Amino acid sequence: MIKFKRIGEYSFLYNSELEIDKSLFDSCVEYMYNNPRCGVLAPQIVCGDKTLVHNYRTFPSIMDLVIKNFSFLRTKFPSRMRRFLLWDLRMDAVSNVDFVTSDFMCIQTSLLSEMDENLINKNFFDLRLCAKAWKAKLEVCYNPLIKLGSSSTPRKRNLVSKINMLFSAFGLQAYLWFAMWNVDCPSRNYQTSKQLLMNAHKINSRSYLANVGGNFQKKNKVVQVYEGNVEGVFSYKQPLVFCFDGVVAVIKNKKGDYGLIKIWRHSPLKESVPNLFPVFPDTQDLGIYSYECVRGGGEKYDNKLETSILRELKEEINLDSKNIKSIKRLSTIVSNTAWDVNRAFVFLVEINGDFDVSVQRAESIESFAFYSKKEILQMIRENKIVCGYTKAALLEDILAND
Repeated sequence: MIKFKRIGEYSFLYNSELEIDKSLFDSCVEYMYNNPRCGVLAPQIVCGDKTLVHNYRTFPSIMDLVIKNFSFLRTKFPSRMRRFLLWDLRMDAVSNVDFVTSDFMCIQTSLLSEMDENLINKNFFDLRLCAKAWKAKLEVCYNPLIKLGSSSTPRKRNLVSKINMLFSAFGLQAYLWFAMWNVDCPSRNYQTSKQLLMNAHKINSRSYLANVGGNFQKKNKVVQVYEGNVEGVFSYKQPLVFCFDGVVAVIKNKKGDYGLIKIWRHSPLKESVPNLFPVFPDTQDLGIYSYECVRGGGEKYDNKLETSILRELKEEINLDSKNIKSIKRLSTIVSNTAWDVNRAFVFLVEINGDFDVSVQRAESIESFAFYSKKEILQMIRENKIVCGYTKAALLEDILAND
């Protein structure tokens, strides 16, 4: 049974079987007051044995409702339930969703008419109300930071109730078709973005990978290049690059100076030369010398990324673990460009004293030297440090100790 309550400009629908503290109403009113674009709000609901209630959802198809209400089907179609019940929704931030259920809803009273109040216990009333909010250009929000904890769990629908609900779902589909035509909501925006992405390369379900791990970069333990064959309006082959997580070492001595290598890098680091991809040129005029942190990539057999960075330090500058005073994890850096998405984990490596530097010439490393904080900042200002990973890693430690 759904109950109705009104507090000033806001109305509440909630399941009478849930144990609700008065402070929950106050928290919802406060959020709605501070966020006037929010038309409907739902808190996180945890019942009984700490079971999270999926009271946030995507507008469903009839098949979604059938699968959801017959548990033996859920294991057969997990991807549909993942989309419908939003299994991947963040639990540390407020999210916009298509609709929230009437287990608990805070609503701007302006969305409710007298007719609406008479339909509160009808099937899909909560969904229709959320659709009404989106049509009015108001948002439907799920806020996991506001929590409803209840030792009791609402009773599940019996078989007769489920069948009646599924019959009424046919009318719901017609309603969604007409009422939500050209109305923005999270699932429609997701589908639009997905379609734009698919259209960018005219990819369809006939796309496949060929020559997986074939004749490309055979000896490279970090980067693997695959050949993808794409068929659609256009048919073409496209390289697909896979690489393990990278590692970056912020090397720091007793004086607080930072150690950087000087290494040759090919374009696109030289601004006067257009970008090339793949970038494996042999001619020296296509690159520059770059001042960088020691960095590299993880390999399949590395149990943890600390193993990866210790290997890179030994290989590139001959820094052995016996010369390292301490090593700790800093942040994760994510690069996001038009042609790759990659991340690197940063480690702060503090060393005991001097060590016998021996640079890895095979990797085009020219030298290794320490620079003071003042010199590092000057190099960044003068654009002598162009590696984004290096800049982000150095500045994190410099700012933390400023």
